[in-house]
Order: sequence, then C-alpha cells, then structure tokens
Amino acid sequence: MVRGGMHEEAIAFIRLSREEWRASWGHPYLTRLTFTAGIGAFLVGYFTGVISIACIYDQDGFQSMLHENLVVMSIVGAMVGAAVGAWTSDMLGRKFSIMMADVLISLGALLASNFSPQSFIVVGTIGIGFGVGMASMISPIYIAEASPARIRSSLVSTYGFLIALGQFLCYLRNPSYAEELRTSWHRMLDWVLFPAVLQFILLWSLPESPKMKNIKEMKKKVEGSSSIISEIRSVRGTPAVHRGLVFGVGLQVIHQLVGYNAIAFYVPNILELASWKSSFWSPLRDASIDNVQYWILCCLIKRNGRRKQILYSMCGITACFFGMAAMFAVSAFNSPMVSSFEATIHFKNTTCPTYTVAPAAAWTCMTCMQVSSGCGFCAIKGNKRGACLTANLSGELACLDAGGEWFLRVCPVGYRFLVAITFKAYLMLYASALGTVPWVVNSEVYMLRYRGLSAGMAAVANWLSYLIMVVLYLSFSSSLGPMYMFLLLGLISFLSIVFIDLFLPETTGLPLEPYVGGFLRCWLRQLAVMFVEM
Repeated sequence: MVRGGMHEEAIAFIRLSREEWRASWGHPYLTRLTFTAGIGAFLVGYFTGVISIACIYDQDGFQSMLHENLVVMSIVGAMVGAAVGAWTSDMLGRKFSIMMADVLISLGALLASNFSPQSFIVVGTIGIGFGVGMASMISPIYIAEASPARIRSSLVSTYGFLIALGQFLCYLRNPSYAEELRTSWHRMLDWVLFPAVLQFILLWSLPESPKMKNIKEMKKKVEGSSSIISEIRSVRGTPAVHRGLVFGVGLQVIHQLVGYNAIAFYVPNILELASWKSSFWSPLRDASIDNVQYWILCCLIKRNGRRKQILYSMCGITACFFGMAAMFAVSAFNSPMVSSFEATIHFKNTTCPTYTVAPAAAWTCMTCMQVSSGCGFCAIKGNKRGACLTANLSGELACLDAGGEWFLRVCPVGYRFLVAITFKAYLMLYASALGTVPWVVNSEVYMLRYRGLSAGMAAVANWLSYLIMVVLYLSFSSSLGPMYMFLLLGLISFLSIVFIDLFLPETTGLPLEPYVGGFLRCWLRQLAVMFVEM
C-alpha cells in the first residue's frame, strides 16, 4: 500500500510539473516579457561577479587604493540606484524606469571603458552601479505584475537563474586575459553595454505593467502630500506593509550575508583546498548546478511552499558553513612541515626570500603563507615535507616540474573529496531556495500602492548588506582567514533560521496575514503560558 501510494504520488507530481511547465513557458508573450525584463537580473549577476573578481585580486596585492574605492563606490551607486528606482517605478512606470537604468548603464560603460582619465572611470563605474541598482528592484516587480497569479512564482524565479548566468559568463570571460584584469578590472564592466542596449530595444515592443493604471488612480485619491517622505511615513503606519517589510528586508539581508556573493571571495581557497586547479571549468560546473536547480525549484516551491523550502535550505547551508570552517581549521593546524633541504638545495633559485633570512627551523605550510604574501607552498608527493617558494610563475613552474603540487592560499589536506562535496552541497542548497525566494517574496507580498517603495527599501537593504560583506572582506579577510569567516557565516545562518521561523509566513497562494506558526514561536508561547501559570 505504501509503495503504491508513493508511486501514485510521484506520477501526480510529474503531471503537476508538466502542467506548470506548459502554463509558464507555453505562452510566447510571457516568455518574451520574462526574459526581456530578466536581462536586469543578468546585469546584476555580471556586476557582482566583477566585484568579486576585483576583491580577490585586491587580496593578492594587485590593486591600488583607487580600485578599492571604485569597488565601494560602485556598490554605493547600486544602493542609491535602488532607492531612486523605488520612486521612479511608481511615478514614471516600471517599463520606463528599466529603460532609464539601461541608459545609465550604457553611458557608464562607455565612460569607464573608452576614456583613460580617472574621473571618467569613477563616474562611469558609479553610473553602471546606479543603473544596476535600479534594475535589480524594478525587474522582478515588472515580471510579477505582468504574470498570472498561478505561474507568478515560476516566472519570477527566472530572476535567480539569470543572476547565476550573469556571474557564470563573467567568470567565463575573465581567464582569457586575467593578467590584464589584475590591474584594470573595471574594463570588465564594458560588456554590460550590450545586454543593456538589447534590453532597451526589446522593451519598446512590450507594454507597461498592467498595475500602473491602478497605482496612479490610488495616488490621485490620496489626500495630502505625495512626496517620498510622506509615502515612507504612510508605510510605517500601515501594519500589513510593515509586516511585509520585516521579512522582505530580512530575506534580502540573509540573501547577501550567507548567499553565494558572501562565499564568492573564498572560492579560490575552496577550489585549492579541493585540488580543483582549473579556474576555467569550475564556474562552468557551478553554473550548471545552479541552472539544473532552477528547474527543480519551480516544482519544489509548488510542492513544499516557499517557507518550508527556505527553512530546509538554510539548515543545510548552516551545516555546510560549519563543515567548511572545520576543514579549513584542520588545514591550518595540521599543515605539513617545510623541508630545509627542499627549500635551500632542490629549489635554491626559487626559494622564498623571507624563508632564507628567517629562523625557519620549524616552518610549516601555514607559516610560509602567513609571513609573506610573496610565498607559496610546494607539496612534494611521497614526502610530507614541502618547500616554501616564491609566489610567482617561476616558483609555480619549478614546483610542477618537480612533480609537486602548488598552493597559494591554503595547505593540503587528505580529505579533498569531502571539501568538494560540501561546496557542491552548498551550491545546490543555495540555488534551491535562497537564490530566488527573496526576490519572489518581495515581488508579491506588498500592497499595490506601496509595492515600488517597499521593494525599493528591500533592494537598498540587499545592496547595503553586500557592501558590508565587501568591506569586511577587504578589511579583515587577511587577518581572520577563511576558517573564522566561515564560522561567522555559520553563526549568521543559524540566526537566519531563527528569524525565518519566527517571521516568514507561507506566501504561496495565501494572503498576507500575521504569521502565528513556526516551532520557535509556538515554543515561546508555551513558555510564556507556563511562566504566567507559575
């Protein structure tokens, strides 16, 4: 009986998934609108990919103070753009606001890539960030408002898929001339010109959001000032919108603090620990998993609901972060010793200068990497002791010619397959919920009158959280190291589970009502009753 019931349930699930697919993608107009507006998500993914590459190069010692400031200013530009987009989307319309963002991105790309004066590079980079910030908050709303309620979540979920695609193409393009980009990473931003122009052209053939007429009529009926300040005050006085903002903003913050952007800075460390030396193929594998998970996501959300799906995902993400921290700890505390013979005799011409002048009797792999950024470790096969060599091409080639394995960021460990499995598990868990659910929830939970403003606030919180992560990485990554950073991410993930269980309602097919479920809330209620009875 049980086996037969499971078989019938599986058949029903397949039929439901097939119907969902036909309803979502069987209409050419909806498909064209979704992917046209979704180009904004592609731009967000490409933009954050460039920022991640710039931060990684900064820690390798290739960046100047100007480039560090460009990274920060571009994200601040995106944050301001999201705030301005909240106003323009309600005042001027969703479609026109996205087209404005395309113009800003195009002008910024032309300035940043074709002019050498620093002032043009700064203005162009900020302009790109401003336009990307506008597109990040308007595009999912435009898709949601133009979609039928039954398939809205499936179409808005495309947003997360296109962000992953943008990051993938950014990483795919980078290795072709990586050495040039070490000192001029902002030139990678010139490619945003092409999708921005394409989106601008395609939007001409699409209509404005069907909800804009209702929004304008509502605003005409509202008495008093219609300034942005009065709108914000009105939001604070509306309980339903206030509740939506609590978990809407919270989800966007969680999306950045423990999402893929948070660990993108440490991907080189993870790949090196797992002995994935190919920096070209690794993003291809990662993006393939993201793309597969996107299609699974459309079915899982319908089956489990958004709240349950993201709770399951966050529990797994928390375990992955703590597991990564433990592996980096073992790598640091059990690192192999440096052989004086290998360093001074075998690799005499490429030995790290810091090693030759220091009392290096008890040096380990971690000592070699921590005393100077110009040192790398060569692990000799068949011998636990290795050599501390110069962290340049000559040192790497000397190590590889001797049959060794080259390490720049982490020390070798004996359980590399476990590192790979944990990293892939994180990518699958992230793509299955956290990569898309925040955008879906924020595009549909707010009252129509306040939708643009509320989604803008959530997008500002998203970019502000991303800015905090970038500043923390640039400031503390070298001193803390990946072990403590993953411990911090694990703690944030655990607190995120508490927040989601307390505040996030199930929004799939349900109206926005005060949420009274959840294990923690029920437990706190029982505790309060026991306290009163005492």
